[in-house]
Amino acid sequence: MIVLHTGRLGVGKSYWLFNLICSWLTANPDKTAAIYTLEMPAEHYKWRSLKMFPQFAEVANSGRLLISGSVKDVNELSAVVSAS
Repeated sequence: MIVLHTGRLGVGKSYWLFNLICSWLTANPDKTAAIYTLEMPAEHYKWRSLKMFPQFAEVANSGRLLISGSVKDVNELSAVVSAS
């Protein structure tokens, strides 16, 4: 599953996507997922998301969810995901 979620700053994209992915991982314990954020470092994304959804701490810290903030634009993201 690939979800590309775009929109204006401050409308809740990050929170919505974290909730969606962690809910999916909870329902599918044999799966893994990745979130690539272009807006902030991965550590900050995870911290902010867990402040909103602390019930997903176990999933987020299980090693089944990769959060990356290292890509700089959509072209680089496309290359990284295609190589995976």
